[in-house]
Amino acid sequence: MAPRQPRKSQSTIESESEEDSQPVSTEQNTVDMLKTAKSMVDDGKKRRDKKRKAIENSYDNRVKEVETRIDTLFAVRKSRVTKNQKELWTRLEKLNTKREKLEQLILASMLSIEEHTITIAVQMEAVFAGRMEDIE
Repeated sequence: MAPRQPRKSQSTIESESEEDSQPVSTEQNTVDMLKTAKSMVDDGKKRRDKKRKAIENSYDNRVKEVETRIDTLFAVRKSRVTKNQKELWTRLEKLNTKREKLEQLILASMLSIEEHTITIAVQMEAVFAGRMEDIE
């Protein structure tokens, strides 16, 4: 048989276990505290990221809304301008046609006046020539 080890007293056993458990519990407390601090920091980061993403999404939505409104306003303005331009071109074409008709009418009147003037001039020459013959 193996020799017996002497028995330690109960107080000696308790003091040894307290000394052994104190460093472990202090280290354990430190580890727990670090884990808790890290989880708090991580939670804070998550909340910040969540808030930032919400703000970014809100901003992106507002930008899209504004772009849509601007595009709509631009399209409405463009269609209105195009409509007005078409109306003006139609009016201009009508006025141009009217001007051409008036020019043709004026030209016809001028040709008619020219013909009448030439006819009167020829007749007056004949009258003057006849009177000149009478006088001579």
